[in-house]
Amino acid sequence: MRTPLGNTWGPPARVSGAGHVPTPTAGVPGPIAILDSRRSVGPWPDHGRVPRISTFYGIVIAMYYLDHAPPHFHAIYGEHEATIVIGDLEVLSGFLPTRALRLVVEWAELHGDELAANWQKAREHVPLDSIEPLA
Repeated sequence: MRTPLGNTWGPPARVSGAGHVPTPTAGVPGPIAILDSRRSVGPWPDHGRVPRISTFYGIVIAMYYLDHAPPHFHAIYGEHEATIVIGDLEVLSGFLPTRALRLVVEWAELHGDELAANWQKAREHVPLDSIEPLA
């Protein structure tokens, strides 16, 4: 069976009396990428996946591969999402609540060089680096 993310799932695993639970096929990444601050994020083909480069206070920072200009990143908080320009930290599109936006801008001011480097890596379709969360 193919999922919307393009993952191939193996046969269901049996859990005593609990029914069927799908398990990823060996060697195929599952639908959720786990962020490990010791490793680079990716490389993934553009099968609808978005590399998470940081997470803090319930805010997910992500960057798409081969995304449109200007250089930017995506900040997701609950049902809200905003696209933030790396150069001036202005909201390109979308919306975040005021407090979440303030935290994202504070984080981005600390990590502007790393964001710019990740933007270049995304353009070259190479693995993105994780960036430390806001403490």
